[in-house]
Amino acid sequence: MNQLNNLESLHKRAKATIDDLHPTPEHIMQIDLGFWASKRLLSAVEVGLFTELARKPESLETVQDRVGLHPRSARDFLDTLVALGSTAISDRRHGSPMAW
Repeated sequence: MNQLNNLESLHKRAKATIDDLHPTPEHIMQIDLGFWASKRLLSAVEVGLFTELARKPESLETVQDRVGLHPRSARDFLDTLVALGSTAISDRRHGSPMAW
């Protein structure tokens, strides 16, 4: 009987915790933006972007050619990484923040 009471008590606490969680649109957007940012970083790693930018700052076109970025999306992709603080841009040259 004691085990049954413990189980019921545990069930009530778990249900109360779940009932207290009311996901808000802001919370959902936070999760989505976190995924979005991590996906951009993973993509940059996969194409070797950070390795390339660590060598020396380069123009958009040079970076695009060296890592194989599509011309249509390269600028937006690199600008996104700048906004995330993962890369930097100075005098129209993209590079690693640590390279400057």
